[in-house]
Amino acid sequence: MESFDTIVIGCGAAGSMAYLRSVLYCDRTLVLTGDGDTQRRARGVWVGAIDNIPGMHGISRPIAAASKTTLAWVEAHPQLARFGQARAVRAEAIEIAEEGFVVRWGAGKEAARCSFVVLATGVSDVQPLIQGSIRPIFPYAARREVIYCIRSDGHLTFEQPVVVIGSSPTAARIAGVIGLRYRPRSVALCTNGAAPAFGKETDAFLSQRGIPVHSAAIAELQGDPETGLCGLRLEDGQELPCTRLVVSLGAKASNELLVAIGGEVEPSGRARVGAHGESSIPGLFVVGDLAAGKKMQVYTGWDSAVDAVDEINLRLRRARQ
Repeated sequence: MESFDTIVIGCGAAGSMAYLRSVLYCDRTLVLTGDGDTQRRARGVWVGAIDNIPGMHGISRPIAAASKTTLAWVEAHPQLARFGQARAVRAEAIEIAEEGFVVRWGAGKEAARCSFVVLATGVSDVQPLIQGSIRPIFPYAARREVIYCIRSDGHLTFEQPVVVIGSSPTAARIAGVIGLRYRPRSVALCTNGAAPAFGKETDAFLSQRGIPVHSAAIAELQGDPETGLCGLRLEDGQELPCTRLVVSLGAKASNELLVAIGGEVEPSGRARVGAHGESSIPGLFVVGDLAAGKKMQVYTGWDSAVDAVDEINLRLRRARQ
């Protein structure tokens, strides 16, 4: 069984940064980038463009592109390639070993040992069902007319008719922020058939802001994938003008590997972490969107990855003395 100083699981924004920094520190590092299925579900695959980070403008699918070019750059430099390996497999289990961990993949038949694990498996946004399917969303998401994060893409709602999909107080707050910050032509809230879970305070907030709430399920998205989204038709017959659809249905944390070995998670499913992103399991660090208490942004993912790998390298250097 091969041994590494660190195994990084996941290779989105945070995972690729953790891998790069670890290799640059000359620590033997293996990154498991995931198989085709896990990569398709990765949040970074859905990010077609990034406007809120300098230097990312004009790059198509920048998170996936950055990961790919980082792996290729390490492989192309012999002095770095001796410290880094990348495998396009899905990690299936983490086991606590006598001195570190064992990470398994390939139906458990393949494995490697390591002193530290960096878990960067992230979260995936919950997609709205349109008549039982998420497929109607795809072409409009590709056009950036379906928005999942207003911190990144809220500016796209400027002077547009907007509908927010969601039934939680968070969805209501997002509708309010859009209304005040981006001055949309109109903003409405659609629960898509779900019972609103707002409460009196949120109801009063929506009424004060003049944001209507529609509880009927969405019958269809109106528009054309070539020319763009123009509205929603609800099952009760109402039609809502909409060129920007903001999805606020929460996110599913990819925490299975952590939970399986007893790692602590918040009610949201994101990992409880301490200093430098260390989880409740000593030596296992969680970075990026899976770590609780941090903004789910590329730059915070990078920062958490650097913090974790800096601490790992410090411990490795102390052990070598």
